[in-house]
Amino acid sequence: MADIELRGLTKRFGKMVAVNDVDLDVEAGEVMCLLGPSGCGKTTTLRMIAGLEWASAGDIMIGGRRVNDLPPKKRDIAMVFQFYALYPSLTVAENLAFPLHAEKASPEDIKRRVAHIAKLLELDHALDRVPGRLAEGEKQRVAVGRAIIRDPTCFLFDEPLSRLDIALRQEMRSQIKTLLTGLKRATVIVTHDQIEALTIGNRIAVMRDGFIEQVATPHDIFASPANVFVAGFIGTPQMNLLAAARLPDTKGRLTLNVLEQPLVLDIATANRTLPPPGQVITLGIRPRAFEPMSEAGADTLGGTIDVIEPLGAETLVHLTAGGEDLRVVLARGSGLRPRSALRLRPIVSQVHLFDGEGRRIEP
Repeated sequence: MADIELRGLTKRFGKMVAVNDVDLDVEAGEVMCLLGPSGCGKTTTLRMIAGLEWASAGDIMIGGRRVNDLPPKKRDIAMVFQFYALYPSLTVAENLAFPLHAEKASPEDIKRRVAHIAKLLELDHALDRVPGRLAEGEKQRVAVGRAIIRDPTCFLFDEPLSRLDIALRQEMRSQIKTLLTGLKRATVIVTHDQIEALTIGNRIAVMRDGFIEQVATPHDIFASPANVFVAGFIGTPQMNLLAAARLPDTKGRLTLNVLEQPLVLDIATANRTLPPPGQVITLGIRPRAFEPMSEAGADTLGGTIDVIEPLGAETLVHLTAGGEDLRVVLARGSGLRPRSALRLRPIVSQVHLFDGEGRRIEP
């Protein structure tokens, strides 16, 4: 039995459906990231689990117990908010100890647990400071510490790193992942940052317009996106999603008209559920899934370089091909120049195909 179970979870605000018939399980020791653009319903889902929003329909189970009608304090959860919600007049030690007073823990137990959490989160030096004298990263660690000092069934995090700068965010990602691995509790993290989700989560639930589009491991979300939305949302730079008309096969291989060019892919068509010739599918190719070629070939695409963006060890190249923008990431120092021609061969093992409804066509 999962520690968090959502069954048909729905939230309506008047005529607007913010969360639509969501089913989701989060096991003990698992970190589930709810990922999606602003307004997709991920925070509303988290708030319903916490009891800060009432569900319009469906069931919320925590530790095998239906909690729909229970207030937050009786759901056995701990939550870390986006804006920390620290008590400004209390010291770090007092902020950490606050939940334990509500549990009527003994003074000795409180002192021991505060010291343990402070050491775990490297806050020993700041125990006597008030939040106004802390750096942003220290405030975030206090908020996390105040949640984990208890022993709840599950942890909920609402965009925990969104207020930190890039360097602090990278540091805190590593710390939170290490910390959660050792806690062995079901954890749900809401984020709009795909890097955060890919690095912290054991699984990711990608949401759009109140629906869950795909639930999978970070590797599977990236390598086998379920549909065009997930494919375009996951990955930096964004995947190229190209309309491609299917042509008659070339020697049993898939042939497409893409970017106003014929392209033969070394993909056997016999065992794939493909639309007939003349129908349009979507060809997905990540910017790093191209090889530059010195000569044209049936398995290559050509374009004219518009913009070159140095990325340090790599270079992002924008090409115009068939009136569309094509993004390609190549090694630094490729000797490229704007307005010059470039031929590219897609790496077939990394090509994605989607049907007319935007759903993945499996190999």
